[in-house]
Amino acid sequence: MLLKERYFLHMHTDIVSKIEGYLRFIKPDMRREWNSRNKMIFGDEYRPVQKNRVNLFWTGTYKGEITEHENLGDYLSLVVVEYMLKQRGLDLNAQIDRTEYLYAIGSIIGFGLQDATIWGSGLLRKENAFRLVRSKLDIRAVRGPYTKEYLNKMGFNCPEIYGDPAVLMPIIYSCNAEKRYSCSIVLHHSSGLREHIDELKDMGLHYIEIKTTNYKHFVDEIAQSDMVISSALHGIILAEAYGVPTVYLKDIEINQDFKFDDYYSGTGRVQYEYARTIDEAIKIKPVNNLPKLGNMCSALMETFPYDLWPGGGKTYVLECLIIVQSDLLLLYSCYIFVITYIYNINSIVQ
Repeated sequence: MLLKERYFLHMHTDIVSKIEGYLRFIKPDMRREWNSRNKMIFGDEYRPVQKNRVNLFWTGTYKGEITEHENLGDYLSLVVVEYMLKQRGLDLNAQIDRTEYLYAIGSIIGFGLQDATIWGSGLLRKENAFRLVRSKLDIRAVRGPYTKEYLNKMGFNCPEIYGDPAVLMPIIYSCNAEKRYSCSIVLHHSSGLREHIDELKDMGLHYIEIKTTNYKHFVDEIAQSDMVISSALHGIILAEAYGVPTVYLKDIEINQDFKFDDYYSGTGRVQYEYARTIDEAIKIKPVNNLPKLGNMCSALMETFPYDLWPGGGKTYVLECLIIVQSDLLLLYSCYIFVITYIYNINSIVQ
């Protein structure tokens, strides 16, 4: 059992960070990526950018088609965004008068080079921030303060609004399942431990597959567990969102500490415990003092970028009010003109 100390960020001055970012564009592959940034989603030729649409960026699909084996943590971006839009009668595929790029769930900031709107995304590693030196971001919320710190270093205006939108899942799908499993395990989609699932089951662990689009089944399995061991971030996030104690299983081969630190610190936990092995994870005391996510959920819902869609947000409403106000002012001016004209005519006649 190990105590997770605060993840000290490597300190770059703003100038050094930007110089380092610009130098990366000397490489031919970066130049090619920059030139095609608004043509394909994350460079995938099977996922062309749709013109005059809000393009939701998330990692997944096979040859442009969603399969039943998507990484659930990434796929939930589509689930949550579509739910939020439905609340106002909007459609993700609705035509708009421009082309927009939206990043929601996932450690995807810096993967693409678009001028994007960010709602709850995070960095996978701090180095990914350097790739953004030529991009323009409209940031509504980020996953956690570590992502915010590095975006600030690159000169972006990043609000202190934190949260992975997956915390909204209990609002989208409620589950009151009875407990069936004393301890369940969720493995990162690229974890080497996936080759030893049968052995994990022999150890008495209930295995929950995260490579799925069936989020209801996944949540049911989580909710039926007394505790969840997970090396996948969204295994942790979804368990905590549904009130299930967790243990973070640190996968050294994958080495994605940054995003876990980002999420935990965003929920007020600078220090947290983790396990390096399955044996440690089974013996470790799970996180029973779960974070209160109510304020985080409210902040995420309040900052959803409805204004990207016509009729969706405050910006559109404000524009309508200005137009109405202008029309009323014009009518009033016409009224004064007519009254004045009639009065002058009457004066002349008399």
